[in-house]
Amino acid sequence: MIGKPVLAGLVALGLAGFITLNSAQAEQISKFKIGNWEGGAYTHTQTGEFSHCAASASYRSGITLVFSIHRDLNWAFGLVNKNWKLEVGKTYPVRYWVDRGRDYSGTAEVISESQVKVPLPGDDRLFAAVRRGRQLTVLAANDEMKFTLTTTNRMLSRLFDCARSWRKRDLNTPSNPFSSGSDSDNPFSDGAEEEDSNPFGSAKGTSAQRFIGDMPLVNAVLKSR
Repeated sequence: MIGKPVLAGLVALGLAGFITLNSAQAEQISKFKIGNWEGGAYTHTQTGEFSHCAASASYRSGITLVFSIHRDLNWAFGLVNKNWKLEVGKTYPVRYWVDRGRDYSGTAEVISESQVKVPLPGDDRLFAAVRRGRQLTVLAANDEMKFTLTTTNRMLSRLFDCARSWRKRDLNTPSNPFSSGSDSDNPFSDGAEEEDSNPFGSAKGTSAQRFIGDMPLVNAVLKSR
């Protein structure tokens, strides 16, 4: 979950509250577009409850970068490439950083053969770095992927507003309309061809291929409204 310092900053700015990260289990219920980012809110297909808000941007490398804020205010980024051939359910170690900032270790969770999700820590320094940064670098076993950042300031602002708004709707909707009490849920509870198709698997003798994203993504930062 996003750390208290981050949430405090978001509240002060009026912001606190993937492409979907799994289209088979989520249904889009709203849309928005900011710069090169396209996003919206998603619900669980089976339950109809709010799941997450996500925004994505595509690069000439063929990779789509996704940021998502979930019902419990956990956040994550995702990577999608139709040419990847990944094994659903597997996890791979990755490293990532913004500009020349702190190097973070993470885990890429495979949600489809062409998509991974990387949960992000509740670190206000990382959040600030993504807001203000110019370039996100993700290092996998076979590839170093670079994404130019622009309009991320506005995108993150909209993303948090989206998550806060839809979560609030769920909390204000009683699960039993006939009861005088509140039954609302509590969200606060606790091979070369083969190598090329999977950038996260280790490969001997294979130099890292650079994907330089030349489509802008974050120059500005969440500004007070």
